[in-house]
Amino acid sequence: MSNEVSNHWDRLVDQIIGKYDDEVTIADLGSGRGEVGELLHEAGYWKVDAYDINITKLEKRKPLYRNTYWHNLAKKQLFGQYDILTAAGFFDWAFNTASRGWSTNIQDADFKRYPDDWDKLMSNLYNGLKDSGVMIMTVPIGRYWVETNFINSPLWEDVTGDHIKHPEDYLGRVEKWKNWQGQDTSAEYEYTVKVMRKKIHVK
Repeated sequence: MSNEVSNHWDRLVDQIIGKYDDEVTIADLGSGRGEVGELLHEAGYWKVDAYDINITKLEKRKPLYRNTYWHNLAKKQLFGQYDILTAAGFFDWAFNTASRGWSTNIQDADFKRYPDDWDKLMSNLYNGLKDSGVMIMTVPIGRYWVETNFINSPLWEDVTGDHIKHPEDYLGRVEKWKNWQGQDTSAEYEYTVKVMRKKIHVK
């Protein structure tokens, strides 16, 4: 897709800029086309590392990051511990209000078929975050499987209310692109921002 307009990434980044100094270490999980990295780079955050399974996207976005890692987070741990993990669209399954239907990705399907991969991912993210750190993520509204797994997780505590006064305001993403006939097309996806902390009693 091209010509994408979003408040999906900038709403997430709003939870960092001005709240943390530019010395914090940040891992951008599933960095994709570097939307979060670009916003953080423009704001002067320079200790940001990108993790993505798509090496082509990483190569194109290298100038935005301190380090870029071609990495499957469900298989391998992060390189070190970070103050902040960002996960914008990483846990992706959106309700498309244009077609009134669900769109999903292979990652979601794989986690449902192979729950051990989900457990390994959670363990890797947990070990990659400092005890005092936070994971700031976007979760598509109505993605009950992911939300339930976080709510019931022995590893994570939802502290969104401590960080975002009105989380219901942090919704929405509009994507615009040209369809196969060259016509302007758009779709709206509904997201919310969540902030998670580690349950540090877990070993």
